[in-house]
Amino acid sequence: MPRVTSKTLITLLLSLTALGVAAYVILSPRPLEQTTDDPTIRPGAHCSFGGCYDGDERNVGNRSNGIALYKSGIRGSIMIGPSCPVETYPPDPTCADKPYSTLVVVFRTSDPVHAVLITTSDENGAFTADAPPGDYIVGAGDGTMPTCKQGTVTVPPRGYATLAIACDSGIR
Repeated sequence: MPRVTSKTLITLLLSLTALGVAAYVILSPRPLEQTTDDPTIRPGAHCSFGGCYDGDERNVGNRSNGIALYKSGIRGSIMIGPSCPVETYPPDPTCADKPYSTLVVVFRTSDPVHAVLITTSDENGAFTADAPPGDYIVGAGDGTMPTCKQGTVTVPPRGYATLAIACDSGIR
């Protein structure tokens, strides 16, 4: 059996370390790249200016000081209904679907498991999520009830895709 020298052992450990680093770099998820040409937006986790993108996909779409990180994204509304236990004919206007303020989660269509963006809809049910061009699945809600239907959108290179999400209140 060949004898293992300390030099051989060190070389082996350095090779394994380099291989591990290379595997991490190749296999680790890539953050969405900043595609804006706005000079006031600076990438980097430690930037000291407004509108920073920290390289974390979970923060894409969150606005810093009202500055959009992309010139594209998703705008939508979330409504919940029914709001009355019995529907009437003609419909009672006070029982119409209502705006819903809730959690909004965005996934790439190619990866419906890992969220790339999390935001909320406002008191009018409206939300805006800045995102690079691509295909997305949008979900809403923050628990088991109410249940909200998922929607799919394609974000164009410049501009915003629109989406309306309907949530079922569970009232019967």
